Amino acid sequence: MKKCLLLGIILIPFLISCLDANLPNVNGMWQLKTIQDENGETQKVDTIFYSFQRQAIFSCTILNGDTSNYSDPTVIVYGYIDFPAKDKLHIQLDKMYENLPYQEMVLWKGMQTEYDIVRLSSKELILRQDEKKYNFVKF
Repeated sequence: MKKCLLLGIILIPFLISCLDANLPNVNGMWQLKTIQDENGETQKVDTIFYSFQRQAIFSCTILNGDTSNYSDPTVIVYGYIDFPAKDKLHIQLDKMYENLPYQEMVLWKGMQTEYDIVRLSSKELILRQDEKKYNFVKF
């Protein structure tokens, strides 16, 4: 009985890690550097950070220089991520932000958004949405 229990304790973490092996590894903190529109024009950004943890948890940190609407110069929002397809990233903000204007601060139109993963390496993440490319570097 003890041998079976010990074997189960050893195998469960291994099996769980295998489930995540097919998902894109976006884990870590990424700094948004540029947004490129459909015309090729590039807008520099350095105040938005996306963080992904355990292929499930999302946070966005915004260094807000304009404190006229928000008293805190740093805003952090939390949410959840999912991968509906191999090259897709779906992000949903937590329901506590439902009636707050944080969606526009994270450059979204609502409580959730979906990106195509164009490129993912250990140092670079490029996401595409509606003909815009979002270029991130590992922070």
